[in-house]
Amino acid sequence: MSANPTIILDLISGTYTDTTDGWRDTSYTLVSMQDFQGSTVQIYLGFDTALNAENLFNDVLLAGMTSEDDFTLTQAGGSQLNFADGARVGSADRDLFTLDGGIIASAGTLTFDGETALRNVFFDNDLFDLNTNGPAGPGGTVNRAVNVVFEQSDKFYRTATWDSVELDGTATTDKFTSLDIDDSYIGGTLTVGGGAQFDNSELSGLLRLNGTEAFSAYSASQLTSADGRAGALVVLGDRAGNRLEGAFDVIGRIDMGDGSDLVDLTGDVHGRIILGNGSDTLTLTGTVTSKIFGGRGADTINLFDATNAGISVHGGNGDDLIYGSSGNEVIVGDGGNDTISGGAGRDILVGRSGADVFVFAAGDSTPEARDMIRDFSKADGDKIDLTFTANHFHDGNSFTGASGEVIAVGRLVQIDIDGDRVADMEIDMRSDLGLTADDFILTFGFEMF
Repeated sequence: MSANPTIILDLISGTYTDTTDGWRDTSYTLVSMQDFQGSTVQIYLGFDTALNAENLFNDVLLAGMTSEDDFTLTQAGGSQLNFADGARVGSADRDLFTLDGGIIASAGTLTFDGETALRNVFFDNDLFDLNTNGPAGPGGTVNRAVNVVFEQSDKFYRTATWDSVELDGTATTDKFTSLDIDDSYIGGTLTVGGGAQFDNSELSGLLRLNGTEAFSAYSASQLTSADGRAGALVVLGDRAGNRLEGAFDVIGRIDMGDGSDLVDLTGDVHGRIILGNGSDTLTLTGTVTSKIFGGRGADTINLFDATNAGISVHGGNGDDLIYGSSGNEVIVGDGGNDTISGGAGRDILVGRSGADVFVFAAGDSTPEARDMIRDFSKADGDKIDLTFTANHFHDGNSFTGASGEVIAVGRLVQIDIDGDRVADMEIDMRSDLGLTADDFILTFGFEMF
């Protein structure tokens, strides 16, 4: 056999072909798998339904593995599949290619084509000597994470399934691939082109969303930094209008990019959220420590069911709808005609430019924990919406005993909900603005959500 040949191994016919000579292929009969170290082998698995490959390919550098039908390749925990950089695994047809167990290593990027499933697989960083582009000898190992790509060469939409997989490198899917990850770990960048679901798994580093149905997770899922470092995870959207939703935790930064995005997270979120340009929708219902930026576009930011551990919101330019949690927030509408509700807790509300509406429900701004409107502007056409709590404005300094009554006394707006002549709610306007009935919305008809 020539030095460092390239071999095509056909398990159907039991032959292999030496393709080292550029003008002549030499075919040999396959007798055993000995003395293949330093060779590059292309595997054709044929029509068999399964193959137990325990230690069969340990000393072989694989250029790829292709099946002609649904196929399962099973390995023991210590068995190894060593792939050359650029190797391809799977079938472009609608057949399911399954790798079950063992170790996978590559000198660079490994591409899975078609419907694929990985189970109980460990991607090893330390099996390749890049000087020989082959399995490393004693002392010749290097630390280089495997990078995995999923693509559908025939452009049909299919699923790539991971169950108990550990990968320190990157994983990338095209727009025709939906990635289903269960009980697994990805240490590098995950780029989602079609769709993805996470269940009880970890991602540390960077999540890129490149599709409209980008990412979701259900049940007791996690999307967290593996070591818990704040800011370790970064989620980046593109211009397509991405979806990021599910019952998982996020520690780090979420930047959705352009497009009208949907972010709906029921887990805990700690870090900065940038919705970007477009009319985005953000709903958070877990424990939140976050600075939220809406960007340009008419955004909806709903924190009603969130537990506030430190939240500030900037709506950005656009007619935004911002609804705070039961904690203490700073909410800034920025440009546009914004609708802002702080919810319960002691909130600071800032409308800035535009005709903004500040909405209050019963219990939102009590005398003990009153909200403050920092920049109420009659000239801009700002309004205070009390349709949930009051029905008339009294131009005086004290209540008359009528229920649902509003008065403006100095820097305070006071509301008597039950008619007992005692303020049930108070809003701090920072100064005496000479408010009149025209500055309030007191008729029913406004619906928040």
